[in-house]
Amino acid sequence: MATQDRGWVLYDGECPLCCALADRFRAVLEPRGFRLSPLQAPWAMARLGLRAGAPLDEMRVLTAQGEVLGGAPAVLHLSRFVWWARPLRGIARIPGGRRLLDAAYAWAARHRFAARRFLKSGTPIHCTNGHCAGGGNNVSTNRSRPLTAETTIRTDPERVWRASQTPNDHVRWDARFTEIESLNDHVRWDARFTDIEYCERNGDAQRFRYATRLGFGVRIEGFGETVPRADRRASSLRFGSNDSKSLVRDGAGSWVYEPAPGGVHFRTAFDYDVRWGGLGRALDRLAFRPLFEWATRWSFDRLRLWIERGIEPEAARSVWLAKIAARTALGLEWLLEGILPKIVTQPTNELAIVERSHLYWPTPHATLLAIGVGEAVVGLWLLSGRAERAAAGVAAIGVVGFSTLCLTLEPSALADPFGGILKNFTLLACAAAVALLAPHAPKAARARGGRRS
Repeated sequence: MATQDRGWVLYDGECPLCCALADRFRAVLEPRGFRLSPLQAPWAMARLGLRAGAPLDEMRVLTAQGEVLGGAPAVLHLSRFVWWARPLRGIARIPGGRRLLDAAYAWAARHRFAARRFLKSGTPIHCTNGHCAGGGNNVSTNRSRPLTAETTIRTDPERVWRASQTPNDHVRWDARFTEIESLNDHVRWDARFTDIEYCERNGDAQRFRYATRLGFGVRIEGFGETVPRADRRASSLRFGSNDSKSLVRDGAGSWVYEPAPGGVHFRTAFDYDVRWGGLGRALDRLAFRPLFEWATRWSFDRLRLWIERGIEPEAARSVWLAKIAARTALGLEWLLEGILPKIVTQPTNELAIVERSHLYWPTPHATLLAIGVGEAVVGLWLLSGRAERAAAGVAAIGVVGFSTLCLTLEPSALADPFGGILKNFTLLACAAAVALLAPHAPKAARARGGRRS
């Protein structure tokens, strides 16, 4: 038998407590004919005559007859249809009971943003400028902070909005996904979200299915929903996966688009809950969570390069791979060259070069050891990826300096077919590749906020 339509329950979508209660009571209210939606949804703002940014001091119930109820009267209306809440109606009939309920609701509404610490799960856990990130069903709140990424892009906000909200564009720059399919033209697919047919008709929510291929035939699928604000300055996001192979169970976040001098400041914050119990939490903390945040920030910088410089996302990935290959080869060469011949074995020919240079202190052995430590440090610096252009410059200067010294003191060493001139030119080519490609390759550090590197 079809459920009678009794209207809408509208709540503050930027309030952690409100989102948590909406998630928990959805299973109670939807079977009784009530649908839930954030007050910030464009259709709700228009229906209630609310301006963008107006304070939302109370929940609203929009009945099927068009009546609008707010605050305690809205709660009392809902209690008519939930048997265990009917005692509230009895309290309202007691002299002074209605005033008591009004005062209790007003107090809870004033302190709703301070209630996060009392919630064990199911609530967004990070709010910035009124936008909450990291909620959804069963989302843990015991983490120190949500995952974040931010970048400033020199373009108009509409360009960033389209690139991040259109599935066909989004999947090109976001390394976390290999497929994103819009579901707005499909039938209802997940009962935890609001009525998809209404969203199709009004266009205020976009539902999607995503997939990530991990290689070796492993594929993980999930689902999500994004709801934009009417002014296109932000959108809320909910996501999850029923795939048992997925560490992520479900979560939520936000996208924020803030005007900035000459462009737009684009940022996100999100969090999620994991499956597999204690093992899942350990894997998340030690490996998955840092990798997930790195991939998000790397993708944000790839989006910036695409919009600002016209570097296609696919080309940016190829440039990044070439840069990583050159930097890794250069770093490994410096690391091994420092450890093996200068620290471990110290062959007589290298000791002889140091001795003939008269540039040692206190002994040739100690000086060669110090040179080896220095080369190993430069190799580790290159492998770390920090200030990579500066590291490549230091490596290039070192190659030229050591080559000049060898040419002066032991010219025959440069003729070695396994080293010498051939090896040094190769190292200089790797250093040049790192220096030239770095500005055109995505880098996660640029999307941490603050100054770009």
